[in-house]
Amino acid sequence: MNLSDRWILNLFWGTSVVGFYSIGYRFGNIFQTLIDGFKNQWGYSLYKMGSPKDVANHLKRTLLRYLILMSVLWMALTLFVRETLILFTPAEFHHAHKVVPLIAIGYIVLGVTTIFSAGVHLQRKGKWFWIFSSCGAVINVGLNFLLIPRYGMMAAAFTTMLAFMVEPSGFYWITKKKYPVTLPWQEIIRLLFLCGIFSCISYYIVIDNLLFAFIEKAFLMILFLTTLYLSKIILSNDKKKIIQFIRSKMLLKD
Repeated sequence: MNLSDRWILNLFWGTSVVGFYSIGYRFGNIFQTLIDGFKNQWGYSLYKMGSPKDVANHLKRTLLRYLILMSVLWMALTLFVRETLILFTPAEFHHAHKVVPLIAIGYIVLGVTTIFSAGVHLQRKGKWFWIFSSCGAVINVGLNFLLIPRYGMMAAAFTTMLAFMVEPSGFYWITKKKYPVTLPWQEIIRLLFLCGIFSCISYYIVIDNLLFAFIEKAFLMILFLTTLYLSKIILSNDKKKIIQFIRSKMLLKD
């Protein structure tokens, strides 16, 4: 699942392209560390779930909060990764920023597996962990052989993203068999729209001067956070918590 893309890239495009791709992959892989922390904490939540309805509501709220937080982190990474590569890598590695958003999305989607794994655990259907992970690996290898020879490292990033969608989709299907959980589709679509708009603006408005580029990206990030807060995506209780957190930090400074 994690290594076939680089092996097949090396087979058809050579070690130099693998090096470019690996740099971009390293940035996208940051989300794996974040998801591991979330996974450790999520285990405690399994013992707080009661009736099927409570489980469904808890899973839905957790999923929405997870996607909002990851969208903010993904946007920050997408906005600043190009300038970060310019600062810390040689010029030939700078275009590696193109694969980072796709790989990061793949890991974010894979993190949803942790949320819906609760439904699998509660139903004692552990065999599905092996089944869906194996399906994802087979799909990943097959798509890599099909697409990488023609499209290179962008295909590797794209197939990684698609393969990582297999497990959470399967776990959601298993969970929904017993628990009446529904996906917050309206909020998800709005999140995707906001992330798409701001990432496109960042991608097509390129400023060569690093200082002005960072200022532009910082402005876009603030505008994204403001738009996200004013939208109807974040739960009202969470908005109150955000305001309380900001006020507490301002009081500490005073």
